[in-house]
Amino acid sequence: MTENIEKNSAQRMVFTKLFFSCRAARTGIIIRADMSKTPTMGMDIAIATAAMRKSLHLESCVAFVRQDQGNLYFACAGEGTLFRQIENRPLIDPARRDVFTVCLTQGEDVLIQDSSESRIAPFVPAWFHDVLRGGPFLLLPVKDATGVFVILCGIASRGHRIELGVTRLP
Repeated sequence: MTENIEKNSAQRMVFTKLFFSCRAARTGIIIRADMSKTPTMGMDIAIATAAMRKSLHLESCVAFVRQDQGNLYFACAGEGTLFRQIENRPLIDPARRDVFTVCLTQGEDVLIQDSSESRIAPFVPAWFHDVLRGGPFLLLPVKDATGVFVILCGIASRGHRIELGVTRLP
């Protein structure tokens, strides 16, 4: 789902294409993020969270970005109840062993349809568990050559499934 292309190591620009298919439409969003954290990065991430929420019919979508000082990731952009509850809070710690660290350490997409499942629940942070109420969630890492710098997190209502389709450009 996430495709990274490093254009020029001097500029360290990252072009990440997120493709989501939904019933009637297909959305392709390009996140352009200068690793020096230009002012446009926040706008690009906000556009990506809005598109992800709409195209996947999510209840909420949040982008967690690494703080300038330290290793914690905070909720910097998003839409929905989850974002309003956790906005600007540093909640993801790479030192903890939970569902978010799979994204951070391995750069892997995470899709969980039942977060209350006995093998999954112990690895869901308490702050996240309270919001999920057993519902599904999706974590997508946005990375460059140095690693993950943003995690896109989407949640759906309990009883719904997050359905992903594969969309490729020619």
